Amino acid sequence: MTMSPGSAAEIPRPVCGGCGKVHYEGPALLVLCAVFSEDRILFVRRGQQPYQGKWAFPGGFVESNESLEAAAARELKEETGLELDTQAFYPFGMLSVPHINQVHAFFAARVSQSVLLRPHPPEIDDARWFNLGELPREDLWEPALAFDMPLLYRRGSCSRFDYYQMDGERMRLISDECREQLVWSSHATERTSVPARASHRIARRTVSVHV
Repeated sequence: MTMSPGSAAEIPRPVCGGCGKVHYEGPALLVLCAVFSEDRILFVRRGQQPYQGKWAFPGGFVESNESLEAAAARELKEETGLELDTQAFYPFGMLSVPHINQVHAFFAARVSQSVLLRPHPPEIDDARWFNLGELPREDLWEPALAFDMPLLYRRGSCSRFDYYQMDGERMRLISDECREQLVWSSHATERTSVPARASHRIARRTVSVHV
């Protein structure tokens, strides 16, 4: 395997010396789950690095030959003991993080009750249902601080599709009502809200759970 220039952008790509086939080293794909129950959302506390001790949405890497929905269901069960069918998950957001070569697919699901959770140590040392007033903001996973949590709780569903673009200095949101908004920036005075492309509407659904 050798490295050769790519397209006009001069991106180096690995190429097989025997057949000349270009191997594209795409970003790692991860899933995150926002599971709603009445006025609560499910969060897990990470027991290991990165983000050890921080509360985050359940989720993780997508395995080879695994669908996004199957990965969401697997990660949710592994980290919390909560078992949902793949059809319970609806996409409601996407986060592009090119500076660490990752893409995060966000899924939402609703359950009929706040069931007992079984966290999976050492990776996950706690799992809880939080309403907005209980949310431990000072101990949240850092990327979650860019989310509009009051809006997320008010939504309580996957009724719209949000697209986030993030680099080392800023996070941009393209969302409902065809709006584009800079939701986080290392430059505190930088905030924008301008028209963008139309967003995507998705139906609400509540499912039963297996524990």
